[in-house]
Amino acid sequence: MCKEEGCCCNCMFTVLSVIFKAVGTGFASFGGWMKKNANSLENVGLNISLFNMFAGILIFQGSVMVAMGTVGIYRIWKQKGISLKMFCIPLAIMALVDVVFGVYLYFKCPELKTAVLKFYTSMYDQFKGVDTKDVATVLAAGALKVTHTVLFCCGLKGKPEEEGLQAVCQPGIMGSCRDAINYYSDILAWCVLGIFLATAVLLVRKTIYFCWFC
Repeated sequence: MCKEEGCCCNCMFTVLSVIFKAVGTGFASFGGWMKKNANSLENVGLNISLFNMFAGILIFQGSVMVAMGTVGIYRIWKQKGISLKMFCIPLAIMALVDVVFGVYLYFKCPELKTAVLKFYTSMYDQFKGVDTKDVATVLAAGALKVTHTVLFCCGLKGKPEEEGLQAVCQPGIMGSCRDAINYYSDILAWCVLGIFLATAVLLVRKTIYFCWFC
């Protein structure tokens, strides 16, 4: 049908394939970055099995999406006889995996939230419990300062003077980091679910183009 419809259909298919490749490249790159930095989480005693699984799925799906987009562009403009209908099943499976994994991550949010709180508490105890400026204390201070700046919070109570955290907190009124982590974890869970569902929609749309228009 693309051939009969002419350049307009070709251009629409090309735009969709370029978006497909761009999203796939982003997924694969982010997954590779997560894999590369997994050891830093392991060093602080966190369970990184879910982290590694998430990274692996991103790398695999991103690579497949890039390959699909490339094949689609090549086929539509070179007018090759390779049928793209063979990609309908893997694309549909990927869409289903996206939905299932997105929902799975959403319901895993409480576990992730607990791990983040555990990490923050360990850094908090390290900074509060050691007077010497050893490497661990300096790293804990750096982690706390970044956390407090990004989340605009300070300590477990939100009281820098009472908790002795003036050196790692921003001036001004701040809340408890426990509350901030709970709040942003809930928002992140919805964002992750939305990203995977949106990707599933893109995959379904690509599947429709492959099955009915080519």
